[in-house]
Amino acid sequence: MLGAAVVDIVARVPAFPQVDGIVLADRVDHYPGGSGGNIASGIARLGCRTGFLGKVGDDDQGRWLTDKFVEDGVITRWMKIKPGGRTASCFIAVDQSGQRQIYALGGTALLESPEEIDAASIEGCRIVVITDAYLDTAFKAAQLAAAQRAEVLFAPGGLMVSISMIALEPLLRMTDVLVVSQGEARTLSGCGNPENAAAALEKIGPKVIIVTLGKDGALLCMDNHLHHIPSFPVSKIEDTTGAGDAFVSGVAAGRLHGMNWIDAVRVGCASAANKIAHTGARGGLACWNDIELALQMTSA
Repeated sequence: MLGAAVVDIVARVPAFPQVDGIVLADRVDHYPGGSGGNIASGIARLGCRTGFLGKVGDDDQGRWLTDKFVEDGVITRWMKIKPGGRTASCFIAVDQSGQRQIYALGGTALLESPEEIDAASIEGCRIVVITDAYLDTAFKAAQLAAAQRAEVLFAPGGLMVSISMIALEPLLRMTDVLVVSQGEARTLSGCGNPENAAAALEKIGPKVIIVTLGKDGALLCMDNHLHHIPSFPVSKIEDTTGAGDAFVSGVAAGRLHGMNWIDAVRVGCASAANKIAHTGARGGLACWNDIELALQMTSA
């Protein structure tokens, strides 16, 4: 799992303020976050062996994030510690409906060069998940995965999608599975319709395209066929932070448990639904028993 781990500072607010306005937060909490870290913990909680490739500072926050990985069963031996580094953080405001606004506060989070990836970290892997990363570092991870005949699952997120398509295309051609939101699919493909966007992205190189559709579930495109997988019911949305990461961890874990792509995407949808009923990016990350129960209930 190549990506970033950060400290999320989460404020629960009654509503988002207008310009020049102010609101009183109901409470403020700290949670482990970062897309790469969330996905690594999500996969581990779903019963699969996973390691994290990222960087933290040698401060209290970096040690806290490392301890959280250990609690979840994530292998941390290939993490890098930056001497004198300040571990990255985000400020996240969440309103009463569970919607959020995110402000990145910067700091140490990513491997800074391809040389920081230890080839031994990829040995024996069946899936290498790449999220937010420097482009040359992500490309190196994809090359190592290809050498091991491991699947490359690329979930770029908004920041990487903002890179030019010319720069991203070599990495997309090495990608086996591309997971993007509806907005990210539109940005990458230039197509407003998610079905057309998925079909256009499939032509670039990825064998499997998955477009997340929020409450409408997900769209799976492979072998020139489209499949719509519905979302799972949620009694109350507490916090949408990390929903996409929970989805990716569910898809990867489903594959690692031997599922076909349609069932793996169903696991992703179930994992996202479980997460948004809890606060914090890793709050509500499911265990495999939770997923099996959700799948049984929807198929009954």
